Order: sequence, then C-alpha cells, then structure tokens
Amino acid sequence: QHLGDLCTSLSKCGSCVKGTPVSPSGSSGRPYPSGASGAPLSSSSGGYGPTNNLSGASGSSPTATGSKGGSQDASDQNPLSHPGALRVLYMVLFHPCLLDPDRSLEAHRLLRGFCGLSERAKEILATWLADLDIEALRNLLDAVQQYLSITFLESYHESGTLDDENELQEHVFDMFVARTSQLCKNALRVMDLIYRANAVRIERRRQYRREELTHGTAAMLDSDSKDGGGSSRYEVLKFEEFRNDALNETESVLYHDYHHTLYYDFYLAKENPLRLAGRMPQIPKTLAEIMEKSVENMYTFGLLEYNFCLDASAKCRLLMMNTRDQQREETRQEVMAQVMQGHRRVNPYLVIKVRRDNLIQDTLLKLGSLPPSAFRKTLKIVFEGEQGVDEGGVQKEFFQLLLEQLYDPNYAMFNYNADNKTYWFNLSSFENNLQYELFGALLGIAIYNNIILDIRFPIAVYQKLLAKDSNGYAKFTIDDLLDVSPDMGRSLLQLLEFDGNVQETFCRDFVASYEQFGGEIQVPLKENGENIPVTNENRAEFVELYVDWFFNKSVFDKFRSFKKGFMRCMQPDDVKDKSRVVCDASGQNFFLSLFRAAELELLICGSETLDFEALKKNTEYQDGFDKDSPQVSWFWEIVLEDFAEEEKRSLLVFCTGSSRAPPKGLGSPEAKLTIGRQGPDSEALPTAHTCFNHILIPAYADKDKLRRKLKIAVTNNQGFGLI
Repeated sequence: QHLGDLCTSLSKCGSCVKGTPVSPSGSSGRPYPSGASGAPLSSSSGGYGPTNNLSGASGSSPTATGSKGGSQDASDQNPLSHPGALRVLYMVLFHPCLLDPDRSLEAHRLLRGFCGLSERAKEILATWLADLDIEALRNLLDAVQQYLSITFLESYHESGTLDDENELQEHVFDMFVARTSQLCKNALRVMDLIYRANAVRIERRRQYRREELTHGTAAMLDSDSKDGGGSSRYEVLKFEEFRNDALNETESVLYHDYHHTLYYDFYLAKENPLRLAGRMPQIPKTLAEIMEKSVENMYTFGLLEYNFCLDASAKCRLLMMNTRDQQREETRQEVMAQVMQGHRRVNPYLVIKVRRDNLIQDTLLKLGSLPPSAFRKTLKIVFEGEQGVDEGGVQKEFFQLLLEQLYDPNYAMFNYNADNKTYWFNLSSFENNLQYELFGALLGIAIYNNIILDIRFPIAVYQKLLAKDSNGYAKFTIDDLLDVSPDMGRSLLQLLEFDGNVQETFCRDFVASYEQFGGEIQVPLKENGENIPVTNENRAEFVELYVDWFFNKSVFDKFRSFKKGFMRCMQPDDVKDKSRVVCDASGQNFFLSLFRAAELELLICGSETLDFEALKKNTEYQDGFDKDSPQVSWFWEIVLEDFAEEEKRSLLVFCTGSSRAPPKGLGSPEAKLTIGRQGPDSEALPTAHTCFNHILIPAYADKDKLRRKLKIAVTNNQGFGLI
C-alpha cells in the first residue's frame, strides 16, 4: 500500500527518493554479477548498486552507466527522472500483485507511477531491463499482458453488450472508456519499456552477428564466456509476444482510439475552446505529436501511441479507417468544387478506362497526369467493349492482368529467382523509370482500395518502402542477402568463414559485377576499388560494401521511382491539402509507418495460407440453397477432396478475384463466401460476382456434372458481363 502511495505521489507532485546517482568506476554498462561490491538498494544509499534477486533477475541491477541518461541532467526537473525514483519504479515491475488478478487494485495504483516519464527516464529503465535474463524479461511481459487483458475484459463485459446505434449504449460505452482507458494505457506504458529493452537487445544481437562474421563464431563465444554474459544476452522477444488479443479483437475500441487520438484537438475545441489557448485545432502528423498529447488525453487507450500491441489485421483496419476518411474528404472536396464552380465537371471516383490489348500504356497515360489526391479516390475500372460494372471485381482483374504484364520477362523489369520464388530489380533493364513508378503506384492504389495483389517480392523491398529515406535507403546485412540472392549470400559467407589465405584463393578485388546482354559490367565498391584486393583483414568491409551496393546503390534510380509511385497516393497536393493528410515532413503516412515489413507484405499481398475448411464455415447460402442441399455438399466434397492446390487457388480467383486470403485468413469477415442457386439443372456454367465473393451454381442433377462445369468455369475466368 505504501509503495502504491509512493508511486502515485511520484506521478502527481514530484516527491522522490533521496539520493544522487553514483557511476561506479570500471563499469561497462552491464549489471553487477551476484555478490559484487556496491551500495545496497535502499533510499539512503544514494547509488545504483546491485539489488537482491528480483524475481528472476539473476542478480542484475539497474546501473547508472550504459545508458544515454547515466548522469542526471540539471535541466531535467521531472522528479521521475531522479535515479532514486527510477529504482523504485524498477522494483514495482517485479511486485507480485501483477501476477495476482485478485490484487488488481494494488496493481492499478503501482502502474500509475509510470505516467509522465521523460524520454531520458524511459531510456534508463529500458537499459536496465535489457540486462535481465531473457526468461525474466518474458515473464515480466507475460505478467503485464495478463494484467492488461483481465483489466480490459472484466470492465468490457461488465458494461454489457455495446451497440453504437443506441444512445443509451453509447453512454455505457463512454463510461467503460472513462473507467478503463487509463488503466490500460498505464499497462501499455510498462510494455513500452519492455519493448524498448527488447530493441536494445536486438541491436546487441545485430552487433554480435556483425562481430561474429568478422572474427568468427568461436572467437565470439570465447569472448562471451570470459565476459560472463554468454550468447543468451543476444536472445530477444518476438514481436508477436507484444500483441494483445483482447484489444485487437474489439472493433469499437480501435474505432474509438482512432477518432479520439486524431481529432483530440477538435473534441477539446467543441468542449471548451479556451483549452486550445487561441490556436486552431490540428490533426497530429507524427507519433511524436501523438505521444506529446497522450498524457493529457485521458479518453484513449493508447493504441496508436503504443502500437506494438496491435497485430497486422488491427493495423490494417486503422489504415482503412484513415483511407475511408480521406476518400470521403476527397469526394466532399470535389462536390464542393462543383457547387462553387458550376461550370466545372468533377468525378468523385478515380475512373481508369483501358483496353485489354494496351493495358500498360493506357494506365500510364491516365495516371501520369493526376495529382496525388486523385489516387486517394475510390477506384473504378472500365474495360473498353465490356459491360461489367465495377463494384470491386473488375478492378481486381485489372490489377491481376497489369501485374502479369509488368512481371513479363519481355519487359525485363525484374529478375525471377527460382530458389526463393521472388522477383528483384533487373540491373540490366532499360525500361523507362515511369514503368517502375507505375508499379509502385499500383501498390499504393491497391492499399487505398483494399485489394490483395499477387506480387512476389522479398521482404527487403518492403523494408525499403518503409524506410524514412525518400529514396528507400536502408541498412541490410548478409542475412538479408541470403534471403534475396541465396547463391551470392552463400558465396560471401564462405569468403568470411574461410580459414586460409583469402587473397590467393578467391582472387577478388573491391568490385561488384553483373551481366548485361552477354557482357560483364564491373562497378568499384569504393574509390580505386578495382586495384584493392580482398584480404583476410578487409573481407568484412568488402562484404558490407557489397551488401550496401546490392540493396541500395545498384537499384537506386529504379527503386527511387518505385517508391515515388508508392508514396504518391499518400502525399498532399499542396499546403492546403497537407492539413488533411496524416503524414510527416518526409511524406511518410503515419498509419503506414505503424507496419513492420512483414506486416506491410501481408497488407498488400494477403496470406498464402488457404484454409478451405475455414472458408466452408465462413459461407452463407441463398436463393434456395442451404448447407444440406445436395449441390452444396457435392461442391465442398469436390473442393476439399478432389481439387489440387492450384485448382483451389483458381477457384478462389474465380470467386473473389484473388488467389490469396485476407490478412486474417479465409475465416475472416472479409473472406465470407456466398453460394446461391442459379435456377434448375441446365448446361450453363457457374458464374461469380467477384465484387461480393458470390458464386452462383445451377442445381445440377449429379456430382460429376457439377465437377465438370466447375472446372471449366474456374479455368476460363477472365472477362466481365451483365447477367
């Protein structure tokens, strides 16, 4: 109880534990081993000495050194930045009440102390936590996750069924938010410290891997054994361990946090204009701006600030909320322009009219002259000479056909790697950079229209797309090269691990090379590189320069155009438009920056895992069919038992326009399939409304006829008409 009172007073009024930081001489920034000399952990010690064994901490203790904030800055007046106060908070993390659901009230009071920590204080705590044994760190994360889930779910279910259309239930939801949001946000603040600590460990692991490649594994293991740390120091938590299912699966909370975080100033202005101190309401553009307002914003759960707790699907939903907001705004602007300028003809949609035999040129001609705001409109595709009305299905086929042509070897834009079944930029390509810009723009347009694309890029492409650098520059290692070009990666690994004379055996200079129309093009990796041999001493530098050349310099122009097209959808037209687009100074969309590379790939490409049993459970029946109808039973027997993997993918394309599942799989609401009866037995083929994932099947007389007709239909699945 006294510890809870202390945490509360620390977070409110500024009292702190007496003492001044002591930086022990000879400290390397790592915790003292058990039994090491140093001041005991007490308020009178005034030092950062070793602690008692804190719940699996293996004798580790918070130390002053090894962090950016090792000594106190006189200008930092926040009492929670004082070392004594931070040591108290460090102890709080191992309090047993976090593990006991019956002591949640105590936990609420303790976690309140983590509100209002300065960046410096967070860095110090994260550095201390990073020195914990990996299992102790995991146990701490599990304890906070358990507290967060129980706190949220208990309050949520106590509030009863929430229905936003009912005024009374809206009031109930408001009470639920007021009662629970700050408790959850405090828990997320603690998880943020663990997340930062994990980031420290990730950086250590990267450094260890770099040193391992330079000096050899045996030397590194020997160094670690002398150091007392061992390779366990470089184990890290998986990103998936930070996700919280309770928060991710509650749509109303995601929607609430999106609006009350982005439009916080507008809510304040509506409630009391004086609180804005005369400034105009603004939408935050960056995570830093959101974090700045997080402490005073008492009506959010902190999902955007601490987005590590969200899975890819939740981030997708947040991005789609922002997408719909922007599309509505673009439509409103167009309609207003037409009202104010009656002579002006406007279209609230992005309409692209193309010919099937001239797809790329027609698309380039249309997109090349459009401002960024036009890319954010709802897309409508018209194929010349066809009657199909685009409600989603026509655009799916448009993307499929266009990507097939852009990947076509005749265009030579990309090289296919059969080892990992991915494409990489063709260094020998003479295609206009506009083609690469078009490809990037297609990815952005697909995101804004919630379309899954069948593209096959390595994860490095998504890392470069998410990089802050506008040209896509990012740091890569030989491990990334193994993913993109396994043969070259293995060759360089062999060079690094070779025990003999590298110069005599490999006979290499600081030069990279690639083939172009039968000839070899050589590129120096550094000044005068063609005259510098690769030796045992400089081979690590050679590999580092080669990896940088491969991922960044060799594809600089092509990828710059590719990323320019991708980012075009998310950039403002002008200063006026900039106020409506949530992006930072570099043009990076905030909601896109929430994604990690693997999550961005899932957003764009969907999931390759196809669970047709889940799809069967996620299917509705109409027009006289039900789950017990003979034709329905035959349909699923054919699909689940007779169809090969490729035939299943073709069926999915026929029904939905994509060969992949949405990010949450075929059991998600986005993948819901509808099977309807299309009249009595006949010779007609099954048809599909790909816009609505709706397949129509005549009531065929027997299973063999259904199998034959279905195979014909899914094999010939191009073209649209009105039925």
